[in-house]
Amino acid sequence: MIALTALLLLAACGRKDPELPAAMYYWRTTFALSAAERQALRDYGVGRLYVRMFDVVAGEDRKPRPEGSLRFSEPWPEGVEAVPVVFIDRRVFPASEPDTLAQLIVKRVAAMAEHNGLPPVKELQLDCDWTPSTRASFFRLAERATGLMHERGGEVSSTIRLHQLAQDPPPVDRGVLMVYNTGNFKDAGEPNSILTEHSIEPFMKYLKGYPLPLSTALPVYRWDLVFAGPDFRQICRIPEPDDTTLYRALDRNHLLVKSYHSVPSPLNPGGENVRLYPGNTIRREGAPYAILMAVKQRLAKERPGAVRSVVLYHLDENSLKCYKIDEIKELLDSGR
Repeated sequence: MIALTALLLLAACGRKDPELPAAMYYWRTTFALSAAERQALRDYGVGRLYVRMFDVVAGEDRKPRPEGSLRFSEPWPEGVEAVPVVFIDRRVFPASEPDTLAQLIVKRVAAMAEHNGLPPVKELQLDCDWTPSTRASFFRLAERATGLMHERGGEVSSTIRLHQLAQDPPPVDRGVLMVYNTGNFKDAGEPNSILTEHSIEPFMKYLKGYPLPLSTALPVYRWDLVFAGPDFRQICRIPEPDDTTLYRALDRNHLLVKSYHSVPSPLNPGGENVRLYPGNTIRREGAPYAILMAVKQRLAKERPGAVRSVVLYHLDENSLKCYKIDEIKELLDSGR
């Protein structure tokens, strides 16, 4: 394994950061695009969708199993490349056998893609927040999956968290740097856990020399965080924040709940709502265009190639309507 990993990393050092079509993530459990979302693909010239296919989690017996498999309720959009993404819960390690798990993931992704009429899979993305204790197992899985995808004429990418920039890269073809969720969303004193300019600074010293070709993922989602005093409760979505019978604005980004009611959760679409009680506070979070552009420019200063290919997280009409069409185009612009 060590020899192959060294060869993969040596090859990665000789490759440039990719210049790929404009791309977005699709992160829901059912593939069903609204008319506005289909129009967004056309308006923004999106040529690739990174689509979450399933999660790999540890069952009660500690053995890995798939969960939350994506269901397709409509055909895949023409002219858009599909990049299947598999989220791997690090708790599946080290109980699982990485080689076997890699084979099962590649095989299952290929079967789901063929069954649902997706274009031929050219890239598989592995998403895992690995730590020093799980790094060896994940790297073994990534190495095996990369070999299997190469046999099929494809490649493997891996998500790279900011804190992982200080460590050796996984043995894959390239990475997508996840520049969001940079703060602690459970901290009542956090100004914006999705993204701030200062939150990325500690990691910039590692970016220029990171030995893996990189794209960059930026957030265009919003959420509302519920607190009871200093204690975090749940993530929700407030559909009518200006309803003064339900809320009192404390400042630009905080609401006080005035009466009991329930609201949807972006983590549980179509399912059980989140209950809100008088006295709860809501912190409303998003990533304004100005902050996104400032972060993109900061990344470009350290490593211009990393923002030649931007992936927006994620395709959702409720979030995208908070931006102008030209703003989304500017975020996706490769600068070529």
